[in-house]
Amino acid sequence: MYCPKCLKSIQDERVKEISDELRHTVGNRLLEQGMCPVCGTELVNTAKAADVAHGAPRGAS
Repeated sequence: MYCPKCLKSIQDERVKEISDELRHTVGNRLLEQGMCPVCGTELVNTAKAADVAHGAPRGAS
């Protein structure tokens, strides 16, 4: 996942872990909604974006 406003990435493997930590420590649920927990911008799913860029049909992943 990537935030185009903050220019930061979160490895897909760590999204759930980080989301759980944020929810339990500060009550922040933005990450589990696909939003940047810092600025609230919609995150870009880098795995899906890579599939589209490489010609995979939409919805294939």
